[in-house]
Amino acid sequence: MSAGGESAPVGRGRATLLCGDAMDAGVSDACTGALEGGDSVLWVSYTRSPDDCFDQLPGLAADRKAAVDVGGGTRSAAATGGGGGGAGGDVSVADPNDLTGIGIAVTDQLSEGAHVCFDSVTTMLQYVETKRAYTFLNSLLGHLWNANATAHFHFNPEAHDPQTVAAVTSLFDARIDVDGEGRTRR
Repeated sequence: MSAGGESAPVGRGRATLLCGDAMDAGVSDACTGALEGGDSVLWVSYTRSPDDCFDQLPGLAADRKAAVDVGGGTRSAAATGGGGGGAGGDVSVADPNDLTGIGIAVTDQLSEGAHVCFDSVTTMLQYVETKRAYTFLNSLLGHLWNANATAHFHFNPEAHDPQTVAAVTSLFDARIDVDGEGRTRR
């Protein structure tokens, strides 16, 4: 555990569960740190517009950024279009319950060796039951593995029962907890 409000970076493992309150600056810092230095980045977002995601890394070329906007057609006019196929665009999946559509959109946008930010498993679980989410995440992680991608998934364990937390956590290579003071636990 780091001390004094310092935030340890998300590891460069295959798939990391980044746990904490989405409004916590430490979670945001850990997310940005995990994405920096990547050749390409793909956001899968239930909570932010593609424009907001792209603004997170202003120094990365536009054609190296892609987003899958889940259920966000009302968040941003840009979310209705699609850059389609690989880095440099965004696609929208209107129904957050459509895990098949989300999986297809992610696979279509995913480039080899990309850094992926999935926000938020917590929000996804508002639309689908734990068993469906588990199956979807397990399949998605396989696609990310095949694409040699590095990924982190945002999750707030405080919003779920212990069985859901255990099921979700079991899928990941690492879990990092960020507390309200910006400290992390691995």
